[in-house]
Amino acid sequence: MEAREATLDDSFRYCRSVTRQASSTFYLASRMFAREVRRDLYAVYAFCRIADDIADAPGLSTLERQQELDLLAHTLKTERYSEGDLLWPAFFDVIERYTIPKTYFSELLEGVRTDISPFEIKTLADLDHYSYLVAGTVGLMCTYILGQPDKQTLHGAKQLGIAMQYTNIMRDVSVDAAIQRVYLPSMVMKQHGLSRKDVLAGHNEEALRGVLAELAQRAQLGYDQAEQAIYGLAPGNQRPVRIALNLYRGILNRIEQNHFSVYNKRIRLSLPLKLMVAIKTR
Repeated sequence: MEAREATLDDSFRYCRSVTRQASSTFYLASRMFAREVRRDLYAVYAFCRIADDIADAPGLSTLERQQELDLLAHTLKTERYSEGDLLWPAFFDVIERYTIPKTYFSELLEGVRTDISPFEIKTLADLDHYSYLVAGTVGLMCTYILGQPDKQTLHGAKQLGIAMQYTNIMRDVSVDAAIQRVYLPSMVMKQHGLSRKDVLAGHNEEALRGVLAELAQRAQLGYDQAEQAIYGLAPGNQRPVRIALNLYRGILNRIEQNHFSVYNKRIRLSLPLKLMVAIKTR
C-alpha cells in the first residue's frame, strides 16, 4: 500500500510540473482552488497538455505523431501502462474517483489529431466543433471535479472552453501562420476579402480585423453563457473559475482594444495585470 501511495504522489507531482510549465494563466487561476482540487485538476490538464505537445513536437514525423497519440488512446482504453510512466497513476485515480467519462478524452485526442495533417476550417460551425474537441472537452472534464455536472453547468463549461479556444486562435494568428496553420473559417475570410495566403504572409490586416471582430462577438457570447453557469459549481470553486474566465476574457478585450491588430504581436496580460484581475474578481 505504501509503494502505491508513493507512486501516486510522484504522479501528482509530475502532473503539477507539466501544468506549471505549460500554462501560466491556467496555473495562476488554479492556485485559488483548495489543494486537493487543484491537484486533481493538474492530473486531467497534464493529459491534455501532453496530447497537445505531441501534435506540436518538433522533429517528429506525421506518422510518429499519430503513433504517439495512438499509444495515448490505447492506454486510455486499456489502463495498462509501464511502471515508470508518471502521468497515468494520478490520471486514472482522478477519472475513477469523479467518474469522468473517457469519451471527453477520446474527443480531445480526435481534435488534436486534426492538427497533425493539413486541414481547413470552412465554417463557423466547423470552428465551433474543432474548439469543442480541443477545449470544450477540457471544460467538461473539469466540471466533474469542480461541482455537480448538471446540464446547465456542463453547457456553460463547454462554452467557456470554446470561447477560450476562440481567444487563443485570435491571439495566435501569426504564431500559427508560422507553422502553416490557419484556424480562421475560410468562408468567413472570403466574406471579408481575406485569403489563406494573406494570413500566412501577414497581409491585408484590414480584412483580418473584420474576421476577428466576428469571432470576438461569438467568443464574448460564450463567456456570457459560461458566467451564468458558474453558479452551478461548488461554492468554493466558483471564484477560481471566474478568475480563469476573466483572465482569458481580458486577453480578448485587449485584442479588441488593440483594434484586432495581431500580426507579429502576441497579445498577453502582464503578471501584475493578471494579479490585479485575480484580486478584483469576486
